[in-house]
Amino acid sequence: CGTSGSDDGDVSTATLDSPTGIQYLDEKLYICQTSNEYVRVVDLTSNQVTRIGSYWCSRGVTTDGTNLYFSRNNQMRRYKISDGTNQFFNGVNAWDLSYYNGYVYIATHTHIKRMDVATEVITDIVGTGVEGTTDGDFSVATVKADRISASNGEVTFSFLSDVVIRKFEVAG
Repeated sequence: CGTSGSDDGDVSTATLDSPTGIQYLDEKLYICQTSNEYVRVVDLTSNQVTRIGSYWCSRGVTTDGTNLYFSRNNQMRRYKISDGTNQFFNGVNAWDLSYYNGYVYIATHTHIKRMDVATEVITDIVGTGVEGTTDGDFSVATVKADRISASNGEVTFSFLSDVVIRKFEVAG
């Protein structure tokens, strides 16, 4: 995978193009490619690189251990690994995603949202809808985020071109 492109095959000859998100699960790497919006799969057991059907991803990928969640500017998609079915969540404006303790945390540029995986309810948790970096109570804090990571009881987020990384604590 040293040459830019989208060729499948053995890892020694397969190509990737502008990977932006990566997730490890069950001896496989799932990679989002910005340039062509393919989801590439690197099987670490067979050393083969393939593509998941026509499923696209241009930003981030995360997993709850059963499903993969992909983001692409104004949508989020859940892909069920066991049978290949998928579901769209329109209007979410997902730029990046991160799973932690039953929730998918979503960076939407001006909000941080979370989806309860069990109920599929999506709620705003931080942000007023105005882009910014004002700290404070979740209801008044402003957000500028296109990257997010949730783990160990914290959610961290940032905007790629900024030098500010912000965080808040979550239960669990």
